[in-house]
Amino acid sequence: MGDSTITKVAKEIAEDEQQHVKLLRAALGSNAIAKPEINLDALGHVSTTAQFLAEARAFEDVGVSAYGGAAPLVQS
Repeated sequence: MGDSTITKVAKEIAEDEQQHVKLLRAALGSNAIAKPEINLDALGHVSTTAQFLAEARAFEDVGVSAYGGAAPLVQS
């Protein structure tokens, strides 16, 4: 994968995640928290492209699993 492709993928992932945050904030309204406490230090230092892409994929998979698990609980 060339640098331009990786940059394109990274930007697409970032935009997707920003849209997810906007959607969830809108859905939660006043129940949304200002900024969740997320400690990325536990992941260690991401120093290679392969590590970045693996972590990005893992975050996406966790998000999809969380949405899928919560969806049956949504009432309105």
